[in-house]
Amino acid sequence: MNTKIIERTLTPTICTFYLLMCCLLAATAEGKTVIDIWGGFVPSGGLLSNVIGIVRWNICVMPPVMVSNLFMIVETGKLSTFTVIRETSLEKWFYKRYIAMVISSFTYIALAIILTTFLGFNKSLQLHQFFSFALLFPAHILLLISASVATLLIFRSAKAVLILYLIIEGIMVIIGTTFPVTSKYLIPYWGMAIEDQTMTVAWKTALSLLITALSVLITIVFLKKHNPTETPKNT
Repeated sequence: MNTKIIERTLTPTICTFYLLMCCLLAATAEGKTVIDIWGGFVPSGGLLSNVIGIVRWNICVMPPVMVSNLFMIVETGKLSTFTVIRETSLEKWFYKRYIAMVISSFTYIALAIILTTFLGFNKSLQLHQFFSFALLFPAHILLLISASVATLLIFRSAKAVLILYLIIEGIMVIIGTTFPVTSKYLIPYWGMAIEDQTMTVAWKTALSLLITALSVLITIVFLKKHNPTETPKNT
């Protein structure tokens, strides 16, 4: 694994950004455990009563997704002309960058856990609640970065990524708050650990990882037929 690629997803600026976002979310949350802060919200009471929860949820998931896509925009831009030819295959080129994005995203999650634990906020957290968060939230982040990066590479458009994000974390969230009975079938709510639903953690995690795997597979199949150096530009 090329550490230089990982370093580009974990620059001092990115690490500082992650830490500042964690501090901001922790300082403005009603509760103080990692689930209170990054666990989402309960989709009941209608849309208007959940506006703050929707905004906070998007702020929770956005940092690693934004960093990953900005990284790939650069990697598939003019830089790709030089980086792709250094690899034996496009699959290997992608895998290295995908692993770097995963490490960067997990660093953000680790900072969230470390910060709340260091401040003593997680003392009231039960072990099964912690494991629910440790499964659901990372799986959801993996789903988002995998699907968005696949969209970026296929459509070569940052606008397409934004549309995908708004569909998942905007429209689907609104549908879930408007019709709470549908929330368990909607992607955003698979990543929320705020509700103690131990029996559903496994299948929510499994579905998120399945979509993640499909997104990566689609990306690999696409890259076998399309070289990003042919059109090194994202608009």
